[in-house]
Amino acid sequence: MHTVRAAIYARVSTKPQAGEDKVSIPDQLRECRKFIEQQEDWHYAGEFVDPGISANTIERPGLKKLLSSLGQFDVVLAWDFDRFYRERRSVAGFILDTLDEHKKQITSVKQPIPIYDPLHYDPRENDTPYMLREMAGFTSGIDNRRRFRTLQKGLKDRFNQGYMTNPPGYGYKLAVKVEESGKIIKLPRQIIPEEARVVRRMYREYLEGKSYHAIARGLNAEGIPSRKKPYWSDNVVRSILRNPRYCGKLCHSCKTVKGRSKLLPEEQWVTVPGKHEGIISDQVWQQAQVIRKRKQKKPRALGSKLLLSGLLRCGYCGYGMCKDGSWGGGYYICGKYKQTGGCQRNGYRRIHLEQEVKTYVLNLLRTEDIFDKVATHQQAEYTTELQGEIERLRKAVDAHPERKRKLFDLYEKGDITRLEFLERNEEHNQAETQYRELLTQKEATLSQATSQKIGRELFQKTLASLEKNWDRCEPVQRKQKLVALIQKINIQDRMFRIYLRFGEPTGVSVKDRADVASGVAAQQ
Repeated sequence: MHTVRAAIYARVSTKPQAGEDKVSIPDQLRECRKFIEQQEDWHYAGEFVDPGISANTIERPGLKKLLSSLGQFDVVLAWDFDRFYRERRSVAGFILDTLDEHKKQITSVKQPIPIYDPLHYDPRENDTPYMLREMAGFTSGIDNRRRFRTLQKGLKDRFNQGYMTNPPGYGYKLAVKVEESGKIIKLPRQIIPEEARVVRRMYREYLEGKSYHAIARGLNAEGIPSRKKPYWSDNVVRSILRNPRYCGKLCHSCKTVKGRSKLLPEEQWVTVPGKHEGIISDQVWQQAQVIRKRKQKKPRALGSKLLLSGLLRCGYCGYGMCKDGSWGGGYYICGKYKQTGGCQRNGYRRIHLEQEVKTYVLNLLRTEDIFDKVATHQQAEYTTELQGEIERLRKAVDAHPERKRKLFDLYEKGDITRLEFLERNEEHNQAETQYRELLTQKEATLSQATSQKIGRELFQKTLASLEKNWDRCEPVQRKQKLVALIQKINIQDRMFRIYLRFGEPTGVSVKDRADVASGVAAQQ
């Protein structure tokens, strides 16, 4: 046989595996070089490495370099065939077809395939390498699927035992113990005192009445960074305030859909006692959830004394707008600008905007065809909302038998004690009873709603009352009336655009004062 030029390909899937503290790639290269040295008439022809890249894609720098250097080798060698490809048939087909087209052979250390004289090798004349490599790729794929199932089962068992399986969240860090034999044992996550103080502050301020936005602003003003970014956002604060991890529990709240994590409805969350220490007490966490759920029952716009808060959106970035300053009533400005400086100020004088929106809405409600749109939309929106709530409640009721079965399985396996089983089973029973009662109430409400319609006389009477009593109404009552009509108001270049909740969008860019009460604010 003529001399065989052998190139090496090595790969790992994740960046941590490719780090200096891991030896996966060095081991692969070492074993491949050893394999080459053991073969007669073989010599080393270079190596191609892809650290931290999945095998399910051909967009790999090392692989691309390998396939563009086909003239430098006769055989490409890897530790195993799953280093080249796994379950994606398109990836495997592309790699193998490219190698066959240039009459290059492929093999591995774990599943070696006979290599033929490179000067006389023709993939179409010999079926043996074709069959063996297909079988090797198949068995590697089966092994990978088994490893995946074993990993998922291990993660599930660790979760049921109360151990965190995800990277430690804010407030916690990894903890390990090294035995005398050198074996490393993972311990429950440990609390980081500095971050724990921030978490306790969030819960304290939230119980005192502050919003997610106000808490984030306070932390940013003091220059306290979050875990991943140098600033805090409302959503990150919200995720901490709703996560039972911080009272010593673990929660499975997401599922993977097409490779992406999707948040489940809260009634489908699975919560188990954790082995880690809680940063706050269970009582504090429960109080925060009561406040959070109470706020969820009404639109955001109803929670503030400002007439248009919750309705306004920045026309540049889509972020909610908030009040800034107090002189002359203050301004509505972009919340993103105020929080992070990542947008324009986009200011609009508050008293001018509120007066002009009120005038615009009242003028609009006097038009002849507005009643039919309001009545139709009100009925459709209300019944759709009720139907959605009923569907969610039905799913929650249907899910309880399966949740009870899983709970019993945990008890049978010894993952929870008898007392824990009885307590959690009673919680499931109480929750199921509450869901069934709510479901009955909502179904009755839907039945009544379908037979009720707003009358034209009542509509006109309500409009007259609104105009007459507007200045004497409480701020909350005014906001309720606006929220019932307006979906959002976009602010851009000192002009506003209103989007109503019924019919086609009737909000227009207000440029002409003679049209609808002018949207141009006073100069700042």
